[in-house]
Amino acid sequence: MKEKDIRTRLRTGDVVVAVAGKERFGKKSGKIIKIFPRTGRVLVQGFNYVKRHTKPTQKNPKGGIVEKEAPVAISNLQIYCPRCQRGSRIKMSGEGEKKKRLCARCGESLDKG
Repeated sequence: MKEKDIRTRLRTGDVVVAVAGKERFGKKSGKIIKIFPRTGRVLVQGFNYVKRHTKPTQKNPKGGIVEKEAPVAISNLQIYCPRCQRGSRIKMSGEGEKKKRLCARCGESLDKG
């Protein structure tokens, strides 16, 4: 059975805040590094650190325990609005080829440029 890609309005490079999960309690925000549409997860800089035991390699000759980011579910994140200074939903506006992403609270444009 073929998996279906999950559509999202988040993009690589967006700053997001956690609304659920353990990051929510620290009111963390971070930049999106990578999006995995097949699994509906996102890799966020500074979020969801896990420890992994690694064997020695040429790149890391000692091996040992490495802390790295693990993907977070898209549903646990909201885009950060610089004007509201908090997480917000995304509202789409515009017709034709140029659609804009807007903050659902204040209407501020979330696209760069």
